Amino acid sequence: MRTIHPATWLLGILIILSTFDFACTYVIIENGGRELNPIMNYIMQAAGTTWALLWAKWSLLSIVVVLYTFNNEFKRKWQSPVMIGAAAVANICYLSVVTYSFHMIWVNDIWW
Repeated sequence: MRTIHPATWLLGILIILSTFDFACTYVIIENGGRELNPIMNYIMQAAGTTWALLWAKWSLLSIVVVLYTFNNEFKRKWQSPVMIGAAAVANICYLSVVTYSFHMIWVNDIWW
């Protein structure tokens, strides 16, 4: 049985967290909230839609996934201990953002 490298797991978790972040942010914005990330807020205002949020998130993740899947040099670097640590820290940070967003939805009782 082939084992899955920790870097692959971390990338998968990052994709899942990004999806949850988009969903939570979309619900919050559609119910009168706002994007707190100034970069994403600017992109959404420039594009005039919250769907720019999804485009921005998925375009960046798509590039990383394509490079990880098809570029062996990128994959080798991504699987280095430093990058694994960086990806783990990024996932922990992202998890805190998603947890806060879920909390805001729960406290304000805004569901679809």
